[in-house]
Amino acid sequence: MLLRGWSIGGAACVGVALSCGRAPPSSRAALDGAVARVGGTRVSATLVATAAAAKAVAPRRALGAIVDDELLAQGARARHLDGASDVVWASATTLADRLTIHVADAARSAGPPTDDELSSRVVVHAVVRRSTSVSARDALYVASTIERAVAGATSAEAFEDRARSVHPAVARVVVERVGPFGADASTASGRSVDPTFVAAAFSLHSVGQTSPVVETRFGWHVIRLVERIAPDPSVIESRRSELANAVVELRARGAIDALVAARRRTTSIDIESGVDALIAAAFARAP
Repeated sequence: MLLRGWSIGGAACVGVALSCGRAPPSSRAALDGAVARVGGTRVSATLVATAAAAKAVAPRRALGAIVDDELLAQGARARHLDGASDVVWASATTLADRLTIHVADAARSAGPPTDDELSSRVVVHAVVRRSTSVSARDALYVASTIERAVAGATSAEAFEDRARSVHPAVARVVVERVGPFGADASTASGRSVDPTFVAAAFSLHSVGQTSPVVETRFGWHVIRLVERIAPDPSVIESRRSELANAVVELRARGAIDALVAARRRTTSIDIESGVDALIAAAFARAP
């Protein structure tokens, strides 16, 4: 579920053939011994296995982190952060970490939370749920189909109807409303919303505005802003102080997520179809 540890009522699940009639893109052949490519950078099974073992995470999660690190590293290079005289950039991870610090500093220097950042959000979204039986490529294809289907929806109800009109055979789609929640990712009842989802929701400033496809640990979402609820004037200044750190984190996360998404749109990322077997073999060879 999107909300950690609990379920939102009213979720809808659909599951027949894709209405657009096109098949998902096919997987590419072997990538010269690499399990993935990010632009011109090769990612080996050994690197994924090493990272997974070092961080004690699943190989697929380690691969995702490596891809994101390289995308952020490319973003850092584009901003000439790799030319800083006081640092020798030894790896993409170092560059990614440097960019993260740079973005966090910029978020902090933007000043105290604005009234908009103190408001609460109510959204409706359609999510293609993660599943071991559905590839990320196919899930993204379905989410992109939903994004096109809801374009131009004149109301939240129309968004829901259009999202539910997409009938994928390969994935589970849930359409639901979430909120209200604040910049601290908390609802009035104290439950928590995924931080990446919150950052995407707070990037929508006009009621009716719809996000591009947003990836979280739960799946691939398309989000529409339904309502912005202004903070109570009697507590707005205390809330400004209470939410200061949460807003800085929200700004930074939003900037990083936007940068990764932008780099994904312009950088070729090829994942070898046999990645799991290759990483398993690398694990077997590891000391």
